[in-house]
Amino acid sequence: MKFIELKIFTTLVTSLIISIALAFNYIYFLHNPPNYDEFFISLFGYSLYVLPLFVVGASVSFILDFKIKNKFYNFVSYIFSGCLVGILFCFIAFRGISIRDHISLMMILGIICAILFWLTQKILKKAFFKHSTDL
Repeated sequence: MKFIELKIFTTLVTSLIISIALAFNYIYFLHNPPNYDEFFISLFGYSLYVLPLFVVGASVSFILDFKIKNKFYNFVSYIFSGCLVGILFCFIAFRGISIRDHISLMMILGIICAILFWLTQKILKKAFFKHSTDL
């Protein structure tokens, strides 16, 4: 049961980190001067896109953690699955726009999110779930 709690907690924390980063990017780089009133609105909007993708990524990582026990191969498989989730996001978000312009950027963003998910999971496992034998 602790393994599932770790995945859920990691999914929530990582999606919140990514949503905050995207909202700050929107506030500071697209508005001159920054409009702080739109921060929580954009945070909520980004969370609507990011959280379902992290749920998909967490379900993939759930399978990967059971199948692949070697840490290096596990990390590489996280990167590969992050790339695939980035492509999935590209197809969902840019339906009417030319996907060729955005697919490499979304693949890189998916890889960065997968690495952040993997690191956050390791940190949370050491911080909160260190005494559990289920993990």
